[in-house]
This record gives sequence, C-alpha cells and structure tokens, in this order.
Amino acid sequence: MRAPSGAEYALGVRRSGDRLLAVLDPGDLDALERDELFHLVAMARPAQLKLDAALPATLELRLATELGAAGPSEPIDEWLAGDPRRSLCDAWFVARIAQLDAVPPLDARTLWDYVSTTSEDLDPGELTRAVASFLREQHPELSEYADGVEQVLGAAFGPEVVPDGSSAMPLLARVLTEGGAEPMPSVDGTGLSFRVEGDSGTWLCVAESSADAALIVYAVFADVIAEERRAEACELLCRWNSEQLVGSLDLDAASGRIVLRTALLLDDRPPSATVLRRLLDASLAAMDDALPMLTRFAAGASAVVAYGPARTN
Repeated sequence: MRAPSGAEYALGVRRSGDRLLAVLDPGDLDALERDELFHLVAMARPAQLKLDAALPATLELRLATELGAAGPSEPIDEWLAGDPRRSLCDAWFVARIAQLDAVPPLDARTLWDYVSTTSEDLDPGELTRAVASFLREQHPELSEYADGVEQVLGAAFGPEVVPDGSSAMPLLARVLTEGGAEPMPSVDGTGLSFRVEGDSGTWLCVAESSADAALIVYAVFADVIAEERRAEACELLCRWNSEQLVGSLDLDAASGRIVLRTALLLDDRPPSATVLRRLLDASLAAMDDALPMLTRFAAGASAVVAYGPARTN
C-alpha cells in the first residue's frame, strides 16, 4: 500500500468479514505512528498502545465506505486491484492493532472501531456517542471531555461542524500526559492547568479556548507586581514584547499578575498533536527567556536593569 509521502508498504492481507487483516513488518511500525498511517492520528489511539518494535503487528482495517466492499466469494487480491484507490493507506482506517506474542499481549481498539461507518454521511449524533464511548473505555482520564467530542472529530467527516478551542483539549491533555505533565481539567471542564519545568524554573500554565476559535496557553508568573510598580512593569513588558515573533507578556493592571500568552488560531479542523507540541514548545521557550527578567524585576531591579545589559546595548 502507498502512503501520502509516496512510501510503499508490503502487507500480508486476508479477509475478516467486511474488514481486512494486514500484517505490518516490525521495520514499518515506526512509520505507522510517526506518519499516522491508516488514519492512526493521535486522537484515535488508545492509551495502552505500546508496540513491541521487534514484533510484527496485525492491523484490522476498515475501508472508506465510498470505496465499496469485496463480495463474499471475490478473491481479495483481485478486489484490491480493481480500484487503485484501495491500495492507498488513506483509504483505510485501522480499527484494531494486535501483537498477541508481545509481553504483555497487545490487542487495542482505536477510535475507528467505535464508529458504525467510515462514510462522510455519518450522523453527528452517532459520532458523538461513538467518540464518548472511546474516551470512556480507552482514555478514562479524559472521560470528562465527552460532552465536547462532537467537535473533536466532526470536521473530519464534514464541514458543517466547526471546532472551537475546546475541541482541542482532549488531544492537548494526551500530548501533555505523553510529555510527562499532569494536566488537570478546569472546574467547568473547558480548560486545563499544568505545571511546566523549564531551564529557568518552574511555573503554572493554563490552557483555555476563546470565542474566536483560538486555543490560548497562559504561562503564569508566580509573583504579583506591587501596584506602585505596575506602570514601570508595562515598560519592561513592552521592551520584551517588541523582540518576540510568537507570544507576548501581559499585565493585569488590577491584580498585578503577569502572564505569557501564546495562541493558536484554529481553522475548520482540529489541530494535530504535532501542532499542539509546537504551541507548547513555543510557550516553554518564551517563558524560559522571560522568567529571569521577570524575577529580577520582582526582586526590585528597575525595568532597564531587569531587561538586561545585553538587550539594551
């Protein structure tokens, strides 16, 4: 089968009802996850998916409904060759992944095993129920986000559902957990908070969605700026912000709290795990740069001194 990148994969295949069982060689397992073959996108993966790189994996594949199904007596090789689109990885959805000889044995269901059809005509209500079941069974730590699952994958099946920032929260929680963070849902379930350890120190981050389809990560500076120094703090923040391509420092004049804001504008599809990692990396790099400056200012240094000689030359 051929991937969008042009890479080709030799699979041993056999029929299993209306699905296809395909054996993927150990050498291709890395590409399965890295290139998201057969729609194995991050938000469709079960939590327990830990592949043994030394063993082949058996994939249970579902063909896009629009490309038909093989007749009960039709040889599978002839049927696959009957339409060139059937040899494309993107035409198939991996519903289950098994490595029964692994220790412990692996038999994991993906999101695509929960939907009744891979058709673009899938009813949004049915999609919502399927994804909610997937989250509850395969990602119990994310089950509190079940109310927003229609937006998580609705755009993948049709343009009528447009995601907002909340649609990215389950995947963001997954990305954070995989990176070693411990995200906590907000009281209303629409946001996340998590601690970050950078080269310059440790701080709290809060991820929220906005009404204008943006996902925003706020890195919170721990100290509160005294009221009599807030005007000078604005000068410091303006100096630093003028250098930045991504992210900005904001001061709440009423509370004296400083946050670093990094935002991602969303289009008509939920962001990928890679995009979310880049957003988090940008927030980390910017706060690592700003934190020593903010700490100097909070300790009593003037805006000019806190900004640093290297920057003011």
